[in-house]
Amino acid sequence: MNYIREVKAHFTNNLLLISVHVVLVMILLVIAYTTVEFSIPSDIYRDNHFNRIFESNDMYSITNALYGEEYSAFTRDPRSIKRISLFYDEINNNQNFTFLSSDKQPVIVFDFRGDESFGDGYQYGDSELDIWSDETGNQTGLTVKAFQMNEALFDFNSLLIQSGGDVISWSNIDYSTRQIPVLLGNSYIGIYEIGDILSVLHFFLEFQFEIVGFTEENSHVFHENAEGSLLNLDEYILIPYPHTLAEFFESDVSMEDGIRFILAFSMTRGNIVVDREEQFSAQNLIDIFAGIAKRTGFEHYLFLGVSLIHSERASMTNLFYLNRVLITCMFILSIVLTASVLVGVSSIYFDRRRNTYQAYLSCGLPSRFLLRLAAMDVGLPLLLASIFAWPIIDSIFRVYWVPKIYFFLAGFFHLHHFVITGILLFLFITSYYYIYRKVVRL
Repeated sequence: MNYIREVKAHFTNNLLLISVHVVLVMILLVIAYTTVEFSIPSDIYRDNHFNRIFESNDMYSITNALYGEEYSAFTRDPRSIKRISLFYDEINNNQNFTFLSSDKQPVIVFDFRGDESFGDGYQYGDSELDIWSDETGNQTGLTVKAFQMNEALFDFNSLLIQSGGDVISWSNIDYSTRQIPVLLGNSYIGIYEIGDILSVLHFFLEFQFEIVGFTEENSHVFHENAEGSLLNLDEYILIPYPHTLAEFFESDVSMEDGIRFILAFSMTRGNIVVDREEQFSAQNLIDIFAGIAKRTGFEHYLFLGVSLIHSERASMTNLFYLNRVLITCMFILSIVLTASVLVGVSSIYFDRRRNTYQAYLSCGLPSRFLLRLAAMDVGLPLLLASIFAWPIIDSIFRVYWVPKIYFFLAGFFHLHHFVITGILLFLFITSYYYIYRKVVRL
């Protein structure tokens, strides 16, 4: 039997049916991946540390309330930079609450060794690193993902260092020297080494970043500007904020006021965490901030009752638990309906091949050869569907780390793909078993 010739004839005679077969399975696979993605809590959310965060703490947000002309008037006042820097110093070192300050701003790295996956915007589909050049065109650099944070946020998220140990002395961070110790995400291992120096343009100033360590693989922090408020740090440069602003601004006379304000406003945005066991009310917090504002002279802040991170976490959890039965039932129903349709399609395949099967049997070929042919009839559309579905899933979820072609094989490594592998096997077995029973009766 010439299997290639038979497969070619099968595709030629049943192109429309095969197309329907492939499209149905593609839709089911996309639904399956989406359902699992949004219905099953990730390892990060199941992690005991992050569960304790949301179970034992109240979280609030703070941001500045200056826009437009008010912002311009504030920055023109020579006393303003002193006021906002003192405001940051007080909230960053307050004993009544924990202030988590962070920002997700890219930096320009000169002579960068990494590939496009480290580029800012790669997760949104940018396939190339953005090239920056100065006005003369003599100096060029690449725009790379970076995450700025204070010590409290580093500790609060329990970030671990894979190599380098306890390497950052946060109280000694001094931007005025233009030399900062930094951590790199785990994906940088093998590209850079501890002790390497990165020449960087940060806040429009040239810095030397000394690499002092690498984070553990799959390290995450909660950050409101990240998708789902969860930021994977594997491909980021982690830049520590200075411990105090007022002292830094006094020592660094070369930094322009415009850059000072950009840095100061960036650092004063964040989240306030209060231990729930201390029964510290929102009114207590408002009173404390009012006192800080009076002492420092900076009153242009906006205090929000619930952190966006906290509310998104709660809404995602509630959405799953309130609808988990409905979601599961609809998911199972869609699998059963698709399997039923594919059994019907397989029946048509068999009817159109019946004469071919009988001809081969009359020539003395054993049934196992016909069953192999039936397996190809059923299996090839499933394989095509899995391959064609992957670019759709990839464009939605940007899962770059899974093999593109051997889609179903990825099931052995991640739960989402294990579910999809199971669906493909279920569809194959149900369709093949139907044809098997037909063939053995010939």
